Amino acid sequence: LAGDGRPAMLSKWIQYGRLTRSKTMPTTLDASNLAAFKHAYQTWYDGLQPDWREKEGEDWKRPKLGRKQQDWGLLDVRGINGMLSVVACLYWWGMVVSEQAQSDFDEWERAAEDVSWVMEKMATNG
Repeated sequence: LAGDGRPAMLSKWIQYGRLTRSKTMPTTLDASNLAAFKHAYQTWYDGLQPDWREKEGEDWKRPKLGRKQQDWGLLDVRGINGMLSVVACLYWWGMVVSEQAQSDFDEWERAAEDVSWVMEKMATNG
């Protein structure tokens, strides 16, 4: 997936070959960096969305898909450089919010549900 604007932790993880054995590669997100990480993730994820997707408030709409909406654009990357990067970000974010306020968890859950929807639709319609 596009590297422009992706979270720094993700870039570092990719740079180290997606391994967590490196002493310089953190394996978890520090809670004090959560706000910056969420902002970077959301900006990056938003930029990956195809033109036909629309936002409603902070959340992406999940329309019934027609033929013209099968082009996933920047999200349609197969292999280790594809949706695994998004899932890795959700993992790091989720590990932090699992120990925080319900509202933080709810925000993560909405993000995870959207990624799940995207992956399902890409697999079945695109």
